[in-house]
Amino acid sequence: MKRFFYANCLLFRNLVNLFLSRTGAPVAESAELLRSVKHLVSASLIDRFSDDSENDAHEFLVQLFSRLYDEIVDLNRKAGGDSSNDPIKTNFEFTICHYIQCTK
Repeated sequence: MKRFFYANCLLFRNLVNLFLSRTGAPVAESAELLRSVKHLVSASLIDRFSDDSENDAHEFLVQLFSRLYDEIVDLNRKAGGDSSNDPIKTNFEFTICHYIQCTK
């Protein structure tokens, strides 16, 4: 199976490899990739997500996107690419606008 590799982008690499392994990869390989993603995200949170206890999924996703964003910005900078081409912002960043209109 073809694997994606960028030495300094461990989280990005593991997520891409997990995506590539969704069909045809042994379950043990996919489980190892998931454990690796969890470990990479929890490394910055002083082991908050390191055990099997229940934690906030929203906080985990925020950390995941934050780490992934940092890796992509670093990768774009090293490649001399356009930093505005960011899949995290493109796919997940948005603003909620709430308006209250008086009818009287």
